[in-house]
Amino acid sequence: MSENSANKEKIEQTIQNYFDGMHYGRSDLILKCFHEDGGMRGYMSDTGQREDMSRKEFADFVEANPAPSETGEILDMSIRSIEIAGQTAMVEVRDLYMGMMFTDYLLLVCEDGQWTILHKLWHADKPKII
Repeated sequence: MSENSANKEKIEQTIQNYFDGMHYGRSDLILKCFHEDGGMRGYMSDTGQREDMSRKEFADFVEANPAPSETGEILDMSIRSIEIAGQTAMVEVRDLYMGMMFTDYLLLVCEDGQWTILHKLWHADKPKII
């Protein structure tokens, strides 16, 4: 297995922890997949409102809200692309979370063989009601 293939698998596992953490309400997985200095910024499409959270604030948010798996929300989360450059990577994902469809741009770093999310930039679209 090439180094790039091994890194891609490790990145995919980090992203799976991210997906599972959100869908199943597991703050431990959120803390595991985010770098200790990690954080995020995002925007709501309907209001343009900006949201900022640290890794810990996001983990607390996931824990404090009903898990989508328990509210009947389907698991609709996927990786759209992965770009790796040495010990850095950019991953684009789409994920349904709490009734909104998110596009996330995740910046990852590899330290001591562990890939973690250093920053998440997101945009959320509320579903259109017909």
